[in-house]
Amino acid sequence: MLLALAALPAHALPWIEVHPGVRLAETVRPGPTRVWVAAVDTCAPGVSLRMTSPDDFGGASQITSRFASSMGVQLATNGDFFDHDFGMNLGNGTSWEGRARVSPARDRDTSGTFAVGRDRIELFPTEVVFPGPEAWMEEVVGGRWTILRDGVGDYGIADGGFICSPGLRHPRTLIGQSEDGRTVYLVVGNGRGFGGSVGLTCDEAIDLLLEAGAWNAMGLDGGGSSTMVLDGGVLNSPTDGRERSVLNHVGVYAVGAGPAPHCGEHAATAYPAGPRGAVVPLGAPGRLTLASPVRLVDTRSGAAGLVSATRDQAGRLVGGQEVVVDLGVSGDATAALINVTATDPVADGFLSVWPDGAAAPDSSNLNWTAGESVANAVVVGLGGGAVRMRPSASTHVVVDRQGVLGPAGLGFVPVAPERLFDSRPGPVVPAGTPTRVVDPLVGPATLSVVAVDPQDAGFVTVWPCDDPLPPTSNLNFGPGEVAAASVTVDASRGGVCAFSSVDTDLVVDATGLWVADGLSVQGVSPSRLLDTRTGAGGTRGRVKPDQVISVDLGSLPGWPADGQAAALVLTVTQPTDAGFLQVWPCDQARPDTSASNYAVGQTVAVTTLLGAGSTRAVCLATSASLHLIVDLQAVMVGAPVDPNAGVGDYRSTAGQVQELDVSGAGTTPGAGCSSTGAAAVGWSALVLVAVRRSRSRSTT
Repeated sequence: MLLALAALPAHALPWIEVHPGVRLAETVRPGPTRVWVAAVDTCAPGVSLRMTSPDDFGGASQITSRFASSMGVQLATNGDFFDHDFGMNLGNGTSWEGRARVSPARDRDTSGTFAVGRDRIELFPTEVVFPGPEAWMEEVVGGRWTILRDGVGDYGIADGGFICSPGLRHPRTLIGQSEDGRTVYLVVGNGRGFGGSVGLTCDEAIDLLLEAGAWNAMGLDGGGSSTMVLDGGVLNSPTDGRERSVLNHVGVYAVGAGPAPHCGEHAATAYPAGPRGAVVPLGAPGRLTLASPVRLVDTRSGAAGLVSATRDQAGRLVGGQEVVVDLGVSGDATAALINVTATDPVADGFLSVWPDGAAAPDSSNLNWTAGESVANAVVVGLGGGAVRMRPSASTHVVVDRQGVLGPAGLGFVPVAPERLFDSRPGPVVPAGTPTRVVDPLVGPATLSVVAVDPQDAGFVTVWPCDDPLPPTSNLNFGPGEVAAASVTVDASRGGVCAFSSVDTDLVVDATGLWVADGLSVQGVSPSRLLDTRTGAGGTRGRVKPDQVISVDLGSLPGWPADGQAAALVLTVTQPTDAGFLQVWPCDQARPDTSASNYAVGQTVAVTTLLGAGSTRAVCLATSASLHLIVDLQAVMVGAPVDPNAGVGDYRSTAGQVQELDVSGAGTTPGAGCSSTGAAAVGWSALVLVAVRRSRSRSTT
C-alpha cells in the first residue's frame, strides 16, 4: 500500500522543472543580484553527476559550455578554483593530483570537499582533510569555506577579504546538499555590475541556500569563473564579458530514464520517532473457501456491485470520491479475498480499499501512472458485507471476488519458498502448449509465478490441470520483461498447469499451502508498518542494495498471542536501478527466490502471505537502492504449524494425469485488457500479488 509520493519541498523559490529530476529557479535578491538555483534530485531516474577528468581536455582548462557539450550533460557549472589551489578534485575516477597546472602546495585546511560515489554523495566541511581520494569516490570537486553546516549558517565569516567578509559582494558559484543527502543544489549569481547585479555576500548566500532547502553548503570558484550552463546556453553574465576557461566543472546528466547511480539519499537507519502500526481486528477469524471468480464491478461495461458511486461521463470512478461495493457474501462471512484492477486512469494516482464502517486508512492498495492497468489482491474484513474504495484520480475499476473467509474452510500453512519448476536450464515453455508446473497436492497452494525473458508481449494462465483451460490470464508482460505474480490455485485437481501465449521461461515457487488444519485468517484494519520515506515503523532513509530491513510483527500493539503469519502488502518505490525484492522470516535463511521485480523508477506493490517464524519478525532486502513500504492486511492465527513443513509433506497421488488433454476456450487476457495490460484472474485461482510489467537485470 502506498500513498501518492510526496514531492520535494517547494520552499519559496519560483521552481520550474527543466529536466526530469532537475528544478530551476531564477530569482532577484536584494542588492539587486540575479541568481540561478538548480535543485538536482540525485535519485530521479537517469540523474548522475560528472566532474572534469584531467584526461578530458588533455589537462588544459576549458569553458563550461564546451565541457557541457563535450560530456553531453544537461546542466553544468564551473568547479574548483582555476589553479586548483584548494581542495581535492577527481573526474571520471581520475585524480588531478600530480597533474600539470595543479598547485603542488594546495590548501588542504580551508577547503571543503564534495564527493560522489556509487549510492553515495557527501559534502565534507573544511575541517575534514583528505590526504587523497578514498576508494568509494568517483567524482570530487573541492571548494573554499563551508558556509552552511547541519542547517546552521556561518554568518559573519571572514577570510581577510578574499572570498568572505561582511558586506563583501562577488559573483558566486555555490554547491549544497539537503539534509537527507538526496538533493544537490547548484547556485550561480551575477555580480560586479554585469547583468545589472552587484553580487552576493556570503551571508546572503547562506540565506538563499537555506531558503532553497540546503543543509550543508560551500563555495566553489566565483568572480569571473562563475558560469551556469543549461542545455548548451549560458544563463548568467560572466564578468569577463565571455566565459572564462577553468580546469574543472560540475556536470549533471538528467536524461529521464535509466539508473541513478549516485543516489545520495542516506541509507535507512533507526528512527525511533516514527509512528508505529497496530493490529486492529475486524470480526472473527475465518477460513478460506476458494471458488470460481465472480465479477462484481467493471465500470467499463457494468457496475452491479456498486452501491453508491460518483462516475464521470466515461463511467470511471471520480478521483477523491468514496464508493461502496457490495461483495455479495453470506452473513457469516468475516472477510473476503478480492482482486482489484485499475485501468485507463486519467492521471497518476492510487486506490485505497477498506471495510465499510471502518475509518479510511492512510494507505493504498494500488499505484499507477496515467493510462496504465494495474491489479492487486486485497484481503479485506467485512463491514455489513461491503467494502469502500477511493481512487485519487479518475479511473475505471474492475473488482472480482476470489474467495470468502468464514467459519468453515481451509487454513494457511506457510512454507519456506520452495522451487517447484524452472525452465531456464532446459527448453523454454513453448507458446500454446499446456505445461504441468506443479504435481498434484492435497489442496490449494500459493505460488509465485515468474515469466523470464518472454520472446514477445503476451500472457500466462495458471489453473488446475483437471479443469478446462479458462479464457483468462494471471500474468501479462512485454517482450524481454521479468513479470511476477503470486497465485493461489487448487492443486488437488491434477496439479497446476500453465499456458503461455508466447515462448518464455517460467519459474514457479511455492510459498504456502491451504489445508484443513492450517491457520485461520484474521481480517484487520489496514495499518502501515514501515515507510522508509517518512520513518514510519522506526526506520528512515533509502534502503541500499543488500541492506536487510526487519519488521517486528510480534511487538505490534494488538498482535494476537497465537499470531503465526501475516498478509502483507510490500511496495517498492523510487528504485535507482532494475532489480528484485526478497522477504523471509528473520529466523530462517534468506531465500533464493524473489517476491517481486521492478524497473528503474517504478512503483510496484505486491501482496504476500508469509510466516512470521518463531521470532515473529520478517526481513526484507533489495538488489537496488529504493524506498520500501510495508502494510498489514491480515494476520493468520492458530496453533503453531510445523516450521519445517514443506511441499513434499502435502503431495497427493490422486488425480495425476500422464497425458494432458486440455479442453476449453482459447486463452485470452481477462478484464477486457490487451495482452500487455493488467493480468486478470484465472479459473479457480486467486491472484494474491499484483502483476506489474517490470524490467529487471536478474531474477532469483
